[in-house]
Parts: sequence; C-alpha cells; structure tokens
Amino acid sequence: MSVAWSSLSRAQQTALEQQFPHLQALRTEHITLCQACARAALNQSPDFDVLEQRRAAALAALQTAQQQAVVQAGVQPAYDCPLCQDRGYVVLNGQRRLCACRAAALAERGGQRVADLPCFADDTPSLIADDRQRLGQARLRGLLEAYVQAFPHNPKPNFVLLGQTGLGKTFFLGCTARALRENGHRVKYLSAYQLLELFRAQHFGERHTLPALIDVDFLAIDDLGTEPIYRNITLEYLQILLDERLRRHKHTALTSNCLPAQLTERYGERITSRLLDAPTTDVYGLTGADLRRQHR
Repeated sequence: MSVAWSSLSRAQQTALEQQFPHLQALRTEHITLCQACARAALNQSPDFDVLEQRRAAALAALQTAQQQAVVQAGVQPAYDCPLCQDRGYVVLNGQRRLCACRAAALAERGGQRVADLPCFADDTPSLIADDRQRLGQARLRGLLEAYVQAFPHNPKPNFVLLGQTGLGKTFFLGCTARALRENGHRVKYLSAYQLLELFRAQHFGERHTLPALIDVDFLAIDDLGTEPIYRNITLEYLQILLDERLRRHKHTALTSNCLPAQLTERYGERITSRLLDAPTTDVYGLTGADLRRQHR
C-alpha cells in the first residue's frame, strides 16, 4: 500500500526534498502561483482565472511528484503512535478498541481536535454571490495556502483575521491549522474561552498548562474578544503568552470580531501592539455579507 506524503514527518519530507531536488522547485512554483492568485484577486485582475488554473495544475503536479518520490524511496511513515499507526484504534480479539493515544487526546481539555477542522478543499467560492467578496475569499485562501507551504520560514510568523460574524474567519483559521498539522507540525486550536480556561488552570496550580501553549509550533485562537475578562488572569496571562511566543519565534494566528480600536479598549495598548505588530503579523480584514445566511 502506498504511503501518503502527509503521513510522513517533516524531517522525512525534508530528506526526500533533498534527495529529489525537483520537489522543492515544484513547491516553490506552487507558492509563487498562490501569491500571484492572491494579488490578482486583490486587484480584480482578468488574469485571475488563468492563474487559478495554473495554481491548481501546479499543486496537482507537486502532489504527484511527492507521491512518486515516496514510492521510489520506499519511505515508511513516522507514526506518533506505533501501536495504532495514528488510526486512533487497535483491534483486540477481533474487536476494535480505542487506542491509549486517542483516549489521552480525548481527555485533553481546552482545545478542538485538529483532524475535525475544515480543510481548504471544503472552500466553495462559487456559492458567494458578490464578485468582490468572492475574490476577497480567493485572495485570502491563496495567502493562507502560501503561509502553510512556507511554514515555518514565513516572513511574518503571525496573522490575524478581523471582521464581522459569518465572513469565514473561523473556517480559514481551521483550514490553516489542519493543513499545518497534516504537514507534521505541532498545532493547538482553541476558542478564546477555552484559552481562558487554560489560563485559569495555570493560575490555580496546573503549572504545565501555559508552557504547553507557549511551546506549540502553531497556536490558533478563535473569537478573541468573546471571553470574559477575569482580574489578574485574562490580560496578564495573554500578555505572557504573546511575549513568550514572539521571543521563541513561534507562530500564532487568531480571529476576532473586534476592530483594532475595540481591541485596544478591551486589552490595552500593550497587548494590542503585540496582536497587531506590523513586523511580525499580517492583519486581514474580511468584509461582505454573512456567508452562513447565503448558504442556508
């Protein structure tokens, strides 16, 4: 049975790219076309459709070449759990049973299972009626796909998605988190309220909680601004988290319904400057109609 490229560790993928140099060239070409599509969508260029077709063809060529390299090299995946080979279950006496690794994952508090998040293939721009909004969504998708391909060597490690409810912020954050996890990176995805619960756990004695959040490769926080402000907890631990992740060159992304001025009013200038720091963070503002109502 052929082994999927996404099941390989990042180290294995890098080794294959060194063994087969054309893989890196194909990946670079795909990133370039993603960025070109994003610029064309932003500028409402008539070349967008042609560029999008070229991007899709480049991605298909890259995936085919990656799979051929895996087969030719005879590489086997590096499973996080050799017992169940990351399937989440084992078969004992003919019965399928939950593996210990999956049981431990289910027992974790304060986060969403990344495998349950949406993926970029779920994007349906054809359902968006407004041309400008559809092009904006296509541009954002291109930028985030390029972010995933470049990870962890992104020019800016962080990004923020701002806008009203129903514009796709949570969807695209989830797609990015899932794609990074499938590429072998350590990812944590959680809501702002779940993050606050972990801050409270740290504050009341669970000393391992905050270090785990600081150490993860990619931290995705959804709906910042909806969580309560608890005295001596919310602002203080958020400041520590952001400062330490920046200091350690970790990647962080978040969504919020708040405008920059509202973020400043809620969290203060010091935290907001970390959230929207221009040298390290790309800020994308989403506009348009509520997509949830359009798709009903």
